[in-house]
Amino acid sequence: RQSLPAWSLRERIQRAVRENQVIVVEGETGCGKSTQVPQFILEDWVARGEGGVVNLLMTQPRRISAIGVSERIASEMDCNIGDLAGYSIRLESKKSARTKILVCTTGVVLRRLEADRSMHGVTHVVV
Repeated sequence: RQSLPAWSLRERIQRAVRENQVIVVEGETGCGKSTQVPQFILEDWVARGEGGVVNLLMTQPRRISAIGVSERIASEMDCNIGDLAGYSIRLESKKSARTKILVCTTGVVLRRLEADRSMHGVTHVVV
């Protein structure tokens, strides 16, 4: 995890998320944008004693990438899939009341937006 290029920008990304409503993270494929940024956000909130309220929703364009990214995050967080990190794709989800990072296909997120335009309870959206 620490060998990924995103790791060197961890504190900068955490500060940017704290200080801005919207940030853009740009990087090459494989640099850790999808797997590290959600963890950086959660870790920052936990360090500030606010981890309990985090409900991060992240989009991935395809089912296989949603599952793969969520599995990688869960592995790096040393938890089972569906515990702190999970996924939701059409007709299948692995999540729990403890899930803090939920990786979803774009279609799942769009359906959620249709049902609840305010995204009640979601603290962060990573697209």
